[in-house]
Amino acid sequence: MISKPLQYIGYVVLFVVSFLFFVYLTFPFNILKESLVMKLNAATGLNISVHNLSPSLLLGMEAQGVRLKAPTGQEVNFAAIEVSLSTWPLLVGRLRGVLEVQDAQKNPLEVAAGFGLFTLIADATSGRQPLPDKITVKAKNYGLNDLTAFALSSYASQPGINPLVAPLLEQMEVRGRLNADIALALDLEDPTASDGSLNLSIDEFALAMNAPDFTIDDQIFEKALIKASLSGGSLKIQEGSEFSSQDISMRVSGDLLLKTPLPSSVMNLSIPVQIKGALKSQFGFLIEAMLKGTSDGNIPLQVRGTLLRPSVSYN
Repeated sequence: MISKPLQYIGYVVLFVVSFLFFVYLTFPFNILKESLVMKLNAATGLNISVHNLSPSLLLGMEAQGVRLKAPTGQEVNFAAIEVSLSTWPLLVGRLRGVLEVQDAQKNPLEVAAGFGLFTLIADATSGRQPLPDKITVKAKNYGLNDLTAFALSSYASQPGINPLVAPLLEQMEVRGRLNADIALALDLEDPTASDGSLNLSIDEFALAMNAPDFTIDDQIFEKALIKASLSGGSLKIQEGSEFSSQDISMRVSGDLLLKTPLPSSVMNLSIPVQIKGALKSQFGFLIEAMLKGTSDGNIPLQVRGTLLRPSVSYN
């Protein structure tokens, strides 16, 4: 004999499942798709198209066959973009949102953010910007070719861009496959209790200039890697984090000291860059004139300040 409380629970579960199934069958996703695309096009100035929009799990949505096209004609394609909320963490008072993007070859890039449900409600009611206390990023061979071409073309077409830089950006090609494994647990009240790790690498990373005026070999990077560890409230770049090709050497070192509120966290990064060989002989004038580099091709890049107001210097 089933007790009445269990019967009531069964009725509630049956109602929720039936209601969600009814919504799935009757919801006008095509109308929603057209409305979203129109609003995104108007807000971004891009030509965005979506082949299909459908529900994902209980609280999610998946857009398949997404294309972004800039006014310059450059475009980038995604096999699918999925946004969802995980329901199981709600049982322990948490909320977890997931964004998964698949490149044209269906290689995944996933970004997840976790929030304390009561903290999120308190921030929303008080007008504070909600910040996640858990962040994970995972990528497996995610293709960067189309995405970087789209970004460079869009940046080069912006008003006010340096006329010496714009043609170079339009002729530049960046290739590679991103691999990422980032897991950060942030204590927003006591940053010293935060911990985590960061591993980013780009396989088959290459930089090319597609212009007949330049006789420069493609820059094939033997190493394209950043590693960092978060402990005691300090995110420290580990030794060996660098990008190096036959004519470019860039090492990354320093740390990020977490503060409350998080946007006031203090950066102290050193990113010395050295340009040599054919690259230096043809672009040395730009290094000296624009990046304040030395005649030997060294650019002593420093990034300091807060996350909200970073300061870039060359000394």
